[in-house]
Amino acid sequence: MKEITSGWLKDHDLRGFDLVESGTGHVSTPVSIKFAAPESVDTCGSSKLQTGTAPFVNFDIALTMPADMFEATDILNHTYFKKRALYLGGICKCLKVVGLATEKNCTVALMKGDVRKPVIELRVPLKGLTASIRIFP
Repeated sequence: MKEITSGWLKDHDLRGFDLVESGTGHVSTPVSIKFAAPESVDTCGSSKLQTGTAPFVNFDIALTMPADMFEATDILNHTYFKKRALYLGGICKCLKVVGLATEKNCTVALMKGDVRKPVIELRVPLKGLTASIRIFP
């Protein structure tokens, strides 16, 4: 398992996943995680319910982060959110290594505008349209 820290994200040029580190008042607690594969990967949202509207093509994917990555004290000092962001940065790096993500089609979006909850957004061509794939941990 690879250890991921905020410094690791910067070394691998993964911008946007350290949003929590730049938040005011919560920089004092350094956080690292041992990266492991997700416990499960499921579709969610309108694609699963088959309620999407044309011409928008959106796919939402929910990842279940490994439970052993967390401790009971992670509710303090926004540690859970920091670990969540680090995990998402590790997922983005994996997608880039296997060629599914590039600098151009992979961006960081915020879930409901909350800087503590970044999500990966991929834009991929699909039958003449651009599909949006969002990955939620």
